[in-house]
Formats: sequence, structure tokens, C-alpha cells
Amino acid sequence: MREHHSSAPSSSGRALVIGIDRYPRAGFVPLKGAVNDARRMAALLRGDRFGMAVTTLLDDEATRDAILAALGDLAQQAAPDAPVVIHFSGHGSTALAPSGHLIETLLPVDTGRDPHPNRDITGPELLARVAAIADVTPHVTLIVDACHSGGALRDDVLHGDAERDVSHEEADSDDLHEDAERDDPHEEAAHDPSRGAVRMAPPDRRLQALIGRKTDGPSLYGWDGDAMRDVDVRALLGRRYALIAACRPDEKAREMPDPARAGTWHGVLTCHLARIAESLGALDARSHLDIFELVATRIRRARSYGQRPQLEGDRDRAFLGVAQRSRPHGTTLDEKASTPDGPEWRLAQGLCHGVTVGSDWHVYPAGVRVDAAGDFNQPVLGRLEVVRVAPQHAWARPVIDPVFGDDFDQIAVRQFAVLMSQPSSAPRLRVFVRDHRPFAERRGSDVDSLNRAIDRAPWLTKVANRRAPCDLIVHRLVPRDDAGARAVDAVPQLGALRQPTWAVVDAASGRQRVPPRPCDDDPETVHALVNALERWARHRHIATLAPDPAHALRWETPPAVTVLRAASAAAAQEGTWAPAGDDAQGADAPIAMQEGECLALRIRHHHPATLHVYVLDCGLTGGVAQLYPSALGALRDLPGTASLSIGTDPRMPLQLFIPGDLPYRGETYDDLLETLVIVFATAQIDFGPLLHEAMRTGSGPDQATPADDGLRWTVVRRTLRVQPA
Repeated sequence: MREHHSSAPSSSGRALVIGIDRYPRAGFVPLKGAVNDARRMAALLRGDRFGMAVTTLLDDEATRDAILAALGDLAQQAAPDAPVVIHFSGHGSTALAPSGHLIETLLPVDTGRDPHPNRDITGPELLARVAAIADVTPHVTLIVDACHSGGALRDDVLHGDAERDVSHEEADSDDLHEDAERDDPHEEAAHDPSRGAVRMAPPDRRLQALIGRKTDGPSLYGWDGDAMRDVDVRALLGRRYALIAACRPDEKAREMPDPARAGTWHGVLTCHLARIAESLGALDARSHLDIFELVATRIRRARSYGQRPQLEGDRDRAFLGVAQRSRPHGTTLDEKASTPDGPEWRLAQGLCHGVTVGSDWHVYPAGVRVDAAGDFNQPVLGRLEVVRVAPQHAWARPVIDPVFGDDFDQIAVRQFAVLMSQPSSAPRLRVFVRDHRPFAERRGSDVDSLNRAIDRAPWLTKVANRRAPCDLIVHRLVPRDDAGARAVDAVPQLGALRQPTWAVVDAASGRQRVPPRPCDDDPETVHALVNALERWARHRHIATLAPDPAHALRWETPPAVTVLRAASAAAAQEGTWAPAGDDAQGADAPIAMQEGECLALRIRHHHPATLHVYVLDCGLTGGVAQLYPSALGALRDLPGTASLSIGTDPRMPLQLFIPGDLPYRGETYDDLLETLVIVFATAQIDFGPLLHEAMRTGSGPDQATPADDGLRWTVVRRTLRVQPA
């Protein structure tokens, strides 16, 4: 039934919770836990912790029209900057669009398959409604516990087209390693051999099933026939939403008996999510990413589910809330093992992320946060030193420390490790700090604070001699007038300076790499400056990313990556593409492109294995973004001989532009270099720790040996020489 909570909620938040067990018009397999999911989540959201006004649609009330109307109500009733939560539990499926693509759908109670009419809610339909809500508030969370739910907000075109139809088999997780330290007394009971019902309805392959329905992606001009006009769907590509999905777009979501409530069934995702949310005391200190990692770890450790949950969008926002909960760069401890040399913990980062043998890590509670001055809000629990590294993971042993001694009991799975130092042999960005004040004025200065911060930064190494090789120079400039700004001065392009100024330049070219900023005694200034330097260090790591020989993919024919260009967004929408590079110059030669042109990639490989493909963009200001899979792009496997087109979707062109804060003060540029890094891998890689925006995925089946995580990979690079318009 449809229920409303009318009392004034403390958070001003609103929620729509949908649960469907029975589909009487379609004859689908009935579910046992979808309505239970909805009731449990509704109670959680109404409770003191969240205090939201909740609308529930259960079974017969959850028709297509009712669901779409309720989503429209949320767009009308949501308060600016207040949280909105949408939870769907039921069957997911796919349907054949008129374009020939199978697109992901969610099933309302009144939908059907032949001979009954199809009333599925397609990914583009759902996306348009969610976008309308996100246009009001940037704090939208969508939780989908259904098959194919990783693609709930997409259609197939949004993430590229494979040129042949691929049948994805369910992931076999029977060989998952089980942690000896199972901390959940109920978890063993969840390993029910029957695994419960699968929340997937048969695909609808009728060509006429979706005729007249929106199936080709979100329109920037609103929705035909309803009041949602002028919805800017691109808003969802930023940090205005979070999606927590039960599985990847090509996987099935299952049900399970609730181990703490005899005779009660739930969806696997909702069961673990609700139990964690109900048990955490200081929930307001946990982010979507914190909660997701707990859920994904529990699901992965259960050997029989065969599903990998997904997290997209604003992972640093408070769970189902509004506050930002950014945590330091680091990684989770996801396993513990006993070895002849003592206990070891596995870090969820490896060679791909720059982890090196001998690096030193501090372990903190899972909800650790860092403030603007770089101070942690939680105590250190212990130290670890990395002893072995594989592409995705590293193994570390506890370090006997004067502070922590040899008591390692405080270190546990699911805690958070922060890199503190790397061995001298590790590749780090070399930084020289030059103080332009008279020597007598330098003692106890902000330069000393900066030097100490660089010494503590694991991605940086301080160069003490100005004649020694370095990558970046940080100048502490003194005030000067126009007459004092000469070509022989440091950073002469800045001209006159009215106050002391920090300027960071490339040691080779003299170009500024960071916007100039005033010097002051605020520790936040030094912390922000070091963060900017480490941002460039991670940029360089990704731009030069390469596998070690032991983990490199072996090829008979290397992968082919063709860069395409369109003269404008209009040309891209018309499909007017042409090769951008000159084959005679070779693949390593920079490709000249003009600001305003559109970019696309055509990727093909001939490896016998089905591979995962990632496209990383090392940008002009030190940022690293993941172009594919994008925030709304599905993570798809690419079989051998298949090709993948990225950026050719006429509705979402990849247009080249120079960021608005460039050129920095006093600079002029004839061109700028941007590097695309294309990664081919035999398993999923989470580049999230190196990115500013990321999609997070739960771990897949782990069949690794203690010395290797089984991943093989290779990298192809394409460099763009972008000329300003």
C-alpha cells in the first residue's frame, strides 16, 4: 500500500521506497524479500537517525504510473540542499529498444511479457526523473536491489557499443577466499546453498515493446508529454547523486534469508546495507564509500552470491545525508592472513596505484577524516610495512614501533591505511623550495613549515640543492613593483606583487603548474599547497603507468586505439568523424587538436581473453579523470575482436576545452599537452584512489595466490596537443 509520513522530519529529507514481490500480470518468479526490503528501509529512514518523510509503494500500488508520479512528486517537494533517497527492490530486466540495443529496465507491478504489454521503466526514463530531483538538490541517493542494477540509470549507448552481442555468464564465486576472522556471528548462516530467488525477469526482445517510449538516453530538452522540461541531465555527471547498486549491469541480484531474523528474506544488498546502517553508532561520520566498502566486503566474503555491488557518483557525501566526509588518500585493509612470519594484511591497492615494497602505512579506524590543515580526527592504531606487491593488492606486515609496541590486536580488516612514507628507491616527484627573502628573515618561516610537510608527503621528495635535478620549484616570492619584475627574476610572468606569494613552476619550462597563492601563517595554506604538489605526482604516475614484466599481458597483435575528431559538437551530433592522428608519425607522436573540437576513441583488441578497458584522462591542471567507464557509464567487458567506441554518442560528445583557470596569471600558451591512458586488464581495477571522481565496484571472485592477484594488464597512451581557440 502507499504510505505517507506527514510529521515534519528533522532533516527535511524525503524518500521514496518501492518493494515488489508479486507480478501477477507477468507470471515472473515471485520474490520473498522485496517488500521486506522496503519496509525495513522505510523504518530506517523514518527513524531518529535520518528523520525523513517517506512514501512507500508496495506490490499492487507500485504501478508504472504510480512510480513515475511519485518520482515527479519528489522533484516538486524536495527542499534545496536536503537529502532525497530512492530505494527500489524488485525484478530488473532488459528490453529491446527500437535502435536494436538491449537496455536495462526496472519492473513495476503492472508490466509484462508477451502477450502482455511492456510497462518497464527504462534507464533513460529513470535518469530523467532523477535528474529533475538533482536539479533541486545535489544530495540524491538511489539504491537499487535488482538484477542489472548497475545499469539502472543508463542505456547501452551511454557507455559505448560493442559490435557484437555478448552473453555474460554469472560470476562464479565458489573459490572466494574466506577470511579466518569472520567478525559477524550471523554471516555463516547467510551461506544458504539455495541462494534464494534471482531478481531478474526474462528480457523482452519484442521489437515493438518499447515503441513510443523513451529508450535512446536522456534528452536535454525534457521529456515528451510530461511536465519535466529543460532538465539538464549533465548535472548527474558531477557530484549531485550517488547510486548504490546490487550488482553490475551484466549480473544477477539474489535474495537471502536474514540470519538475524528467522524466516525473513531480503535482497542481499539491502540485508547487508540495512544491518550495517542499523548497527553503526556514529553514522554521521560515515560516507557512502565507507558504508559501501563494508557492504561489498561482506558480500564478497560470502561465497555463494556471485554479485558485485557498485557505487557511483558522490562517494564522499555522508551516507544518505548532505555533509561531505572526505577522507585522506589511502586504502582499506580487506583481508588478514596468518603466515610463518606472522600476521599479514592485504591492502586494496597495488602496483597500479604506485604502492611499493618497503612503504610505510599508518592504520586508522574506518571512519577517519582529515581536516583542511591535514590533521586526522582519529588516533593511529598501528603501522604496517609492505612486503609484496601485485597489480591490485599489496601485502603488509605490522611494524614493532616505540608507540604501538608489538601489540597488533588493534589492527583489523576493514580499517583504513594511509601511506606515510616510501623507500628512497620509489619514484617520487622532486620538489625544490626556494625562499627569495634575505637570509636573516627566513628563520621559523612558512618555508620551514612547507619543507617539513614535503618531508612527510609520501609522493614527494625534497631537493636540498638548487643545482640538483628536480621536477617542480616552489618559489616563496617577495613583494615587488612593476620596475622590479624583470626577466631575470623568478617567475617574471607574474609581474608586480603586492604581497608575499607562493608560485609553483615546472623546473624545465618555467611554466606555472599551480595557481599563485598568497603566503600566510595559516596551516591550511601549506596543506593545500602540498596537496596540489601531490596531485601532480599522482598525475605523473598515471601518465607514465606501465605494468611490470611479470604482470604484463602477452599479445600477438597489439591493441588498436584510433583517435577520432569532429570539428564541433554539431558535427559530432551529425556523426561527422575523421581520424585525428597521422599514421606516418607513429602512435607516440602528439596529435594536434583545437579547443572546441570533439574527441572520440575506437578501441579494438585481439587477445583471446575478454578484457576490461579503462580510459584515464591526465588533464592540463594536474587532475586525473576516468573517461571510461564514466560516472554514468557501465563497466562492460570487451571480448577479443570486438570494438568499443567511446565519445561517439551524439547526445554526450567529449568536447575539448581548456579549463577556465588557465592560463594562470601572466602565462600564455600556444598549446598544451593532455595524455590519454588506455588500460586493458583481465580483471577490474579500481583507480578511484588516484582520481577526483570515480566509480567504485565491489571486488570480484578472488582466486589469487599469496604472491599474485592474478591480474594481467597493459597500457596504451595517446597524447593530445591542444591549441587554444
